[in-house]
Amino acid sequence: MIPGSNSPLIPDELGNITQWVNTNNLKLNPKKSYEMIVHLTSKKLACTPPPCDNITRTHQLTVLGVTFSNTLSFSPHIQNVTAKAATTLYALKPSRFMVYKERPFG
Repeated sequence: MIPGSNSPLIPDELGNITQWVNTNNLKLNPKKSYEMIVHLTSKKLACTPPPCDNITRTHQLTVLGVTFSNTLSFSPHIQNVTAKAATTLYALKPSRFMVYKERPFG
C-alpha cells in the first residue's frame, strides 16, 4: 500500500519487494502480480501514476475468495457469491425429485 502522495516511490517499493523475495529464496512472478489504484467513488482521480513495468493494472482483485474493487465496493464480490450459489442451487434442483419421488417439493 502506497498513498497517492508518495506515488514516485512505487519503483523503490517494488525494488524492496524484489530484494525481500530474493533474500528469502522465493520467486516473484510478474504474470501473477497486479496493481490496483484504490479510490472512493465520490472523489475523482486527478492523475494516476504511470503503470509499472511487467505488472498488470486492474480494477478488481480477488484475494482468498474475496473480490476487492478499486472503489472499495462489495458489489463485485456479492455478484460472484450470488452467481456461485445460483449455480449450486440449479444443480441441486433436479435431485429433489430423486430423493422425494412420492411427494416432490412445491
